[in-house]
Amino acid sequence: MNYLLKTTLIFNLMLFFFYESATAAPIVLNLDSLPGMSFWCCSAIPSANQLSTQFLPTDGVSFTSGSSYAAIVDLGLGHATTGTNGIGGSTPTGILTYDRENPITATFFSPSNPSVNAVTNFVSLRGDNYGSGLNVTLNAYGLTGNLLASYTTVDVGGETLSISVQGIHSVQFLGTHDNGGVVIDEFTFNKVTSTPIPAAAIFVAPALAGVFGISRRKRSKTGQGVSNS
Repeated sequence: MNYLLKTTLIFNLMLFFFYESATAAPIVLNLDSLPGMSFWCCSAIPSANQLSTQFLPTDGVSFTSGSSYAAIVDLGLGHATTGTNGIGGSTPTGILTYDRENPITATFFSPSNPSVNAVTNFVSLRGDNYGSGLNVTLNAYGLTGNLLASYTTVDVGGETLSISVQGIHSVQFLGTHDNGGVVIDEFTFNKVTSTPIPAAAIFVAPALAGVFGISRRKRSKTGQGVSNS
């Protein structure tokens, strides 16, 4: 298979994957399907309430914070934007925290093969209904850890933070502080697409196809000139 054909196939595959991601219904994680701990900060997070890879086999997303997991927190009726549960952060020693020094990180992988990185093109989440009046931030990062986009707003209670950009491999939510901090809910994202092919191929492939197409036509014309002389 020549290089031009390979490049064209790669580009077409990437277009297909991103089209599929864009047209599929967004995924909203059902946090109420998991047991939640008390929302009071600064207590140890029991193993039953640690959020890490529970949604990885089905939806392709895992969670970390200051430690290798975040926390499922039971806010009670009327405090979470839906149901009762939300997501809190963890310190390196496994203590529940809402401090922005320990942001909540969600990273995307292939559901069928968690060793393969994946990306999405849309992520959103909501803060709980309390409202602290302080700023909260959502950052989106690419496969190399490069910052793709950032969204900051005031925690007014039930606020939505969202980012729509190609190539999101992970997001970080930076909250406020432990006293009256923010629990996140309605974590939503578009279906992930695996990226065994470098993300740069998305942008390089069409250019290469054009360059090699022009080069091939030039060689063809040159060959015709020689054969006719």
